[in-house]
Amino acid sequence: MGISQLLQPVALIISFCLVQAANMERIQTTIGDRTLELGLLRLSDRKLIPWPDANVRLITESVAAGAELNLSARLAANGIEPDVGAYSLFYELNPQVTKISTIVLADKIVLPKVVAGARIGKMLTQSSHLVVLFLDSDVRSELNDASARQQLISQAFGRLPVARFNSSEEQSIVVKQVQELTNWYEHIATTGRQRKGPPLNRGTLQQLRDEAVALSALTKFYIDGQAKLSAEDRAQLDAIHEDVKREIRRYDDVLSTAFAPDPDLTACCPVVVVIKGDPKIVDQLRVYYTLNGLFRNPPPSPIPGSTPFTELGSGKSVTLRAKNYKFWAARESDPDHFLTVPVKIELEATTDKKPTKVELALLPESTKVPPRL
Repeated sequence: MGISQLLQPVALIISFCLVQAANMERIQTTIGDRTLELGLLRLSDRKLIPWPDANVRLITESVAAGAELNLSARLAANGIEPDVGAYSLFYELNPQVTKISTIVLADKIVLPKVVAGARIGKMLTQSSHLVVLFLDSDVRSELNDASARQQLISQAFGRLPVARFNSSEEQSIVVKQVQELTNWYEHIATTGRQRKGPPLNRGTLQQLRDEAVALSALTKFYIDGQAKLSAEDRAQLDAIHEDVKREIRRYDDVLSTAFAPDPDLTACCPVVVVIKGDPKIVDQLRVYYTLNGLFRNPPPSPIPGSTPFTELGSGKSVTLRAKNYKFWAARESDPDHFLTVPVKIELEATTDKKPTKVELALLPESTKVPPRL
C-alpha cells in the first residue's frame, strides 16, 4: 500500500512500536512502506536525548494553508523540528506541492503533528524540545559509510604515478574529478548528519549510494593493482562526476526558520523509446534503463539499478525524474547482454511536458535472437 492511499482521513494516527522506548534516542515507525524514526531534540544544546517515556504518537492533520504560510513555524508549532526530515515527509504527504510559494490561501495541506502525554507534552509546549523526524536512516548510513571509504581511497588515488594514466593531462583531469566527487559526497554526508540540506527521497539516496559504491570500486581497483586507466573506467568516472555534479547544485539551498527548500525531483519527464529493426526481433525485446553513472559497457553482471519497461517491444513509454540515463534493449530477463546500441539521455523538466523520444538501433548480433514461439 502506497503512502497516498493512507492519507484519505483528515487525521491519520501513525502507530509505532513503543517496546523499550524509554531511554532510547530513536523510536522506529512505518507509514505504508515508509520507514520513519522519531528523536527528541533538546533545543538548548541541539542534542538528541533519550525518550523519558513512551507516551507519544504522531498524527497527520489536513488544514487550510492560510495567509503567508510559514511552513517552518507551522511544523514547530506541531512539535516537530523543521529540518530536512520534516520537509521530506511534508512533500511526501503533499505530492501536489512543487514549491511552497505556489500554495494558495484556500489550498489544503497535510501536516505531521506530535501528540504526547503530560511529561513530553510539557517539554514541547514549553518550547524546550522538538521531535526530529528521521527518514531513510538505513540508506543514509550506507551512503555515509561509502563516503568515509572514499575519503581514504581518494588520497591513495591522488598519489598514483603518471604511468598509470594515458597522459599527464588525463592524470590531472581524473585526479581532480575523483577529489571533487570525494568532497561532494563528504558534503552530502555531513549535511545529512546535521539534518540540513535539500529534501531527498529514497530513490535519490539509493542512487547516490550506488554511485558512491561504484566510484569506490572503480578507484580502489587501480590502487590495489598496476593497470593503466581503461577507457571504460574513464567513461564511467565521467558519468558519475556529471550525475553527482547535477545533484550537488541543490545544496545551494539554505535552510532557515523562514525558508523551506524545494522538494526532491518528481517523475516529470515522459520518455518514449523506439527500437529500429526487424519487427520479429523487436517485438521480443524489452527496454531497460539505469542512471548514467551506473552504466558500464561492457557491463558487469548485473548492471546496478537496471530497470525494465513494463511492456515488450517498441514505442513503449515511462515517466522519469530529470536525471541522466542510459537506455538499451535486451532479451526478456537478460538485461546485461545488449541487443541495441545504448543511448544516453539527459532529461530536463519542461513546461509543455512533451515526451522525449529515444531511438535504439539493433546490433548485428541481435539477428541471432531465436524467433518467439
